[in-house]
Amino acid sequence: MDDIFVNSVIEWRDEEMKITTVERVLWIASDRSQLVIIGICDDSQLPEYKYYIEVEEALRHGIARKLRTDPYSKFMKPNGDFSENSLKNRDKAWNIICDLVELEPEIYDERQRGKLIQQVCMKQSIHKRVVYRHLKHYWVRGKTKNALLPNFDNCGAPGEEKKPKSDVKLGRPRNVTREDPTLGGVNVNSIDKKNINIAIKQWYLNTDENPMTFAYRQMLENHYNTSVYFKNGVPIPILKSNDDVISYVQFQYWADKVLSDLKHTMLKRFGERKYNLLKRPLLGNATTRSFGPGSVFEIDATPVNVYFVSEFDRSRIIGRAVLYIIKDVFSRLIVGIYVGLEGPSWLGAMMALENATSNKVEFCAQYGITIDESDWPCHHLPKSITGDGGEMKSHKADNLTDSLGVRTDIAPPYRADLKGIVEQNFRMEDRRIAPFVPGLIRKEIRERGEPDYRLNARLTIKAFTKIIILTVLEHNKKELHDYPLDRDMTSDGIPPIPLELWNWGIAHISGILHEKPQDTIRLNLMPRAEASVTRKGIYFEKMFYGCDVALAESWYERASVSRFKVPIAYDPRNTNYIYIPNKDGTECIKCQRLKHLSRFDDMRLEEVQDQLFFEEVESHRRKTSQNQITADATAQIKAIVKEEKELTEEVWPTDASKASIVKNIKPNRKQDREAIRQQESWEIGKDTSENEYSASVIPISRAKDEKADDPLMTLLQQQREERRKK
Repeated sequence: MDDIFVNSVIEWRDEEMKITTVERVLWIASDRSQLVIIGICDDSQLPEYKYYIEVEEALRHGIARKLRTDPYSKFMKPNGDFSENSLKNRDKAWNIICDLVELEPEIYDERQRGKLIQQVCMKQSIHKRVVYRHLKHYWVRGKTKNALLPNFDNCGAPGEEKKPKSDVKLGRPRNVTREDPTLGGVNVNSIDKKNINIAIKQWYLNTDENPMTFAYRQMLENHYNTSVYFKNGVPIPILKSNDDVISYVQFQYWADKVLSDLKHTMLKRFGERKYNLLKRPLLGNATTRSFGPGSVFEIDATPVNVYFVSEFDRSRIIGRAVLYIIKDVFSRLIVGIYVGLEGPSWLGAMMALENATSNKVEFCAQYGITIDESDWPCHHLPKSITGDGGEMKSHKADNLTDSLGVRTDIAPPYRADLKGIVEQNFRMEDRRIAPFVPGLIRKEIRERGEPDYRLNARLTIKAFTKIIILTVLEHNKKELHDYPLDRDMTSDGIPPIPLELWNWGIAHISGILHEKPQDTIRLNLMPRAEASVTRKGIYFEKMFYGCDVALAESWYERASVSRFKVPIAYDPRNTNYIYIPNKDGTECIKCQRLKHLSRFDDMRLEEVQDQLFFEEVESHRRKTSQNQITADATAQIKAIVKEEKELTEEVWPTDASKASIVKNIKPNRKQDREAIRQQESWEIGKDTSENEYSASVIPISRAKDEKADDPLMTLLQQQREERRKK
């Protein structure tokens, strides 16, 4: 609990913690039994006594609190900050009450105070209201002589315009008026103010960057002309006399009132992009945004100014790559890189972020570079990361915050200066490697006759990545010439070297960097989507996947009643698997593509989509022939049905009742079954080649004989003859 002293300012609160009053302590009894306070929020209040323990208990229980800043601290400045007139008024008031304020505690007793003040009034021939006013100012404002300074800031009517009471021009008379009183000028009226507003908005507050004088001249020509005359067919305004219109000084005075918001003015004149880059205040250093290693990472991408050849076939030029760099703002240490053909996009940013959290010893070993852990010690997640809207605005970046605990900040468009730490690194990399790298773009536009730099391409992306790794290791150990060392760094003898700053920050500032398993990081960096669970499998991008969990939990049976969706993560570079993450993103269910879709093995998502599209196109091309096949079959089926109907109609018993027709179905079926069995029976060893060969040349008479021997045909003939007899 804070101690109570004379001039302590105490704020009191009610049960709802609302401020009820603010009081200043004026006097404390030597035995701390009582004290005198005065309310400083109301001029009508006078000093009153309170028990010391009452205030002490209120402070202890939070009912009251002692303010750290005095509300009247503006009166506690040196005398040089006040005008001579203010000091005169202060001294005059002090002479009135200087004897009274020394009479403590008598002056605080209302029974004695009146008599003491009456004596001063009689002695100095002033009214008691004057004495009370000065005493209250003295007590309320801090019991100092300067508490009696006048409040000239509250005098007058600040912000209100002066209105002339006559036609006499306001302000200092012009020099020329002494020679000729008719050249006095005019006062600015409401119409003039309206014209000034129009002129400023139309000819000054725009991106043309016109001077103020131009806006003034345009105002005169458009609003202060009496007529026009024509010269060479062009209308020219005839302006009023210079003494009948407002002067440029008056115009500028009122224009400044319109343009009081300087930031708004500059935004209008230069545009937001140019203002932010060239006109905004530069009051700090980028390091002030960060308070330790991992507090803020910056990520950005740029096309590499080099043409590359294919790693798989060096005779092919594959164009330029994209370089991603992630840099720690506090130490300027480069913590992650990625060189590839992805991006600028989330996929490229995903690779760079994964690299920032990976073990750099293992990463460098993949490129044949041996380092110690101390050479590149960063493999952590930051507290926040700043990047462009293209990557960070994507919903794919949401998991950085939701699951990995990394806040994402998005730099506005055209604000490369907000990522100045990492942006500067691109320029340094270009200058560092330019003398050595073939295929470098030295000029965006080649002049006629100059050699084509693309034909100089000799490096693969893998080789260029090795070069970038070496420049990063070099950067991390080189001294920074513009780094703002703080007092603690200086006292510890820390040089402005990124690696040294990183290690110092790790040792002295904790709780910012954090780690997670590599698979967890990768899972949460992957793009997210939804897949449908069906009877055929888990359906995603026209492919089906399966997993043991889906079988064990009967997902496919549930989907036979109604499909349902599950959230998934996927790597668009490998469609062999998709992953169903749990709610906190720490684990996942791995789903493999079903075997009957093995033609898509090891394909990128774009390749799968292209293949499916190709198959769709080919299927469309075959549509005509497929339709023709169906049409052929349909026509033959219709012909068979027609022929059969005609044969059946010839022998159909039209006179028989329906009951008589259907009552013999079972015996008829039995007869036909026996006949068909006899017809379809097998005889092993029977030579059918001669019969089959001669079938096409059997005479009609012989065919009839064979039909007569056929039991089925004999039965049909008998039934036909019986119907005819009827």
